Amino acid sequence: IDNRIKQDDETLANSSDALSSIILQARKKNETQSTKELRDFVMNFLIAGRDTTAMLLTWCFYYLAIHPEVESKVIQEIEQVIGDDEVNFENI
Repeated sequence: IDNRIKQDDETLANSSDALSSIILQARKKNETQSTKELRDFVMNFLIAGRDTTAMLLTWCFYYLAIHPEVESKVIQEIEQVIGDDEVNFENI
């Protein structure tokens, strides 16, 4: 966070992360944010993302478990798309 705060506006504007955007917008409004405030923002963002992803997966597997006909279709599609290949980002 400290390194990001030290970056100039052009570098921040060319970055695609949320932290850079927050710092840049605060500078444009002549607002100051402490390292603690920025750290808290980043931590909340990470925790919220983890929790929502975990909930999504929990409900997804729950509904697949109570609907075996849908689960079978999902498994069939995975086998058609991936086959014997290793699962990776390209074939997901």
